[in-house]
Amino acid sequence: MEIKPALTAREWESHIVGDHAHEQKGKVYVYSYCGGLPYAEDVEVDRHGLAALCLHGQPFGFTRSDVHWLRKYVNMEGPSHHAQFMSLADRIEALLPPEEKGG
Repeated sequence: MEIKPALTAREWESHIVGDHAHEQKGKVYVYSYCGGLPYAEDVEVDRHGLAALCLHGQPFGFTRSDVHWLRKYVNMEGPSHHAQFMSLADRIEALLPPEEKGG
């Protein structure tokens, strides 16, 4: 099964504006700061996108380094549970912003 990214590059650019996001009655609210004052913005994002936004930049979230390490480990260990670990890496990667060019 193909795991699609939670958000497109454009959605990441437009939604990573705040420090906090939550869902209420099917709407996502992203809190940001404008001139030092907090404000809420309605954002149309599904739960997959909301999960990505909420995990972004958090100490309990995932990083691209985590995905690289997991894939490297799986390739070193051989075929035992290879598909399960690669699926895990794909699902984690789908929650991350696009990789920067040259990075």
